[in-house]
Amino acid sequence: MVRIKFRPLPAAALLLSLGAGISLFQTHALAQSSGIDSLSGAYLAGVHAGKARDTDAAAAYISRALQRDPDDPELIARAFMLELGRGSSKRATRLAKRVVNNEKRHRVARLVLALQSFQSDKQSSAREHLEHAAYTPIGQLTSALLIGWSWA
Repeated sequence: MVRIKFRPLPAAALLLSLGAGISLFQTHALAQSSGIDSLSGAYLAGVHAGKARDTDAAAAYISRALQRDPDDPELIARAFMLELGRGSSKRATRLAKRVVNNEKRHRVARLVLALQSFQSDKQSSAREHLEHAAYTPIGQLTSALLIGWSWA
């Protein structure tokens, strides 16, 4: 009789890797279901894709949810961060303007808008965005350095 020795560590690694693959598969399966057309379905699929670190899918789902509820501040902020994370600077800049309408001191949105202002050679506008971002010690430090640089 042949005995098979059970080794828990390799078995656990196999289960975890299968679980990660299934998780990504489930995210894409959600996209093909009819529930994705609803606000809650798109939002939940976006959150799930974000947790699975699928930024492109998360951005697409949250964008779909934002189309269903275009004035939701949380959706706007989440879509902004996802677009920024995937490198879509034009979309992120458009959303950053909407984010600061809802949350005046959103540091990341203010930094994106300051960078856009620097690129457009609008130094005073950039300084204004940086001043709004300076409400914590680290924000004060980085804003002061960037404001000083804007005067150079």
